[in-house]
Amino acid sequence: MTADERRRRRAWMEVLVAPLVAVGFLCLCGWKPTQAGGGHGAMEAMFLALSALLAVLYATLLPIMRRMVHAGSLDRLRLAFRAAGQRFILTLLIALTIAWLDRVDRRVFLVWIAIGYVVLSLVETIALVRWMRKTEKRACT
Repeated sequence: MTADERRRRRAWMEVLVAPLVAVGFLCLCGWKPTQAGGGHGAMEAMFLALSALLAVLYATLLPIMRRMVHAGSLDRLRLAFRAAGQRFILTLLIALTIAWLDRVDRRVFLVWIAIGYVVLSLVETIALVRWMRKTEKRACT
C-alpha cells in the first residue's frame, strides 16, 4: 500500500469515527445533568436519541461519500445538500415516531435529538471538509 492510499484510508476512517467520538463526548457531558433531572428513564431517552441520530447519520453519509469520491465539485455540493435534506427528514420522522410511541421520556428525548443533531451536523461538516482536503477533492472550484 502506498503512502497516498494510506492517507486516503485514514481520512475515510476519520470521517467514520468522528461521529462516534462526538456521541461519546455528548454522553459524558450529558450524563450527570440528564440523570439528575430525570433519573433512569431520562438516561434511556438520551441514549435512544443519540443512537437514532447515529443510525440516520451513517445511513445517509456512507452512500453519499461513495458517490462524492468520483464526482465533480458541483456534484459533490449537490450530494452534500441532498444528504443534509435526507438526514433532516429521516431524523424528523424517527424522532416524531419515537416521541409519538411514548416509550421514553418525550421531553428529554426531543431535547437530546436537538442537541445531538446540531453537534453531529457540525462534526460531520468538519470531518467531510477534512476528508475532501486529504483526498485532494475541493468542495468548490
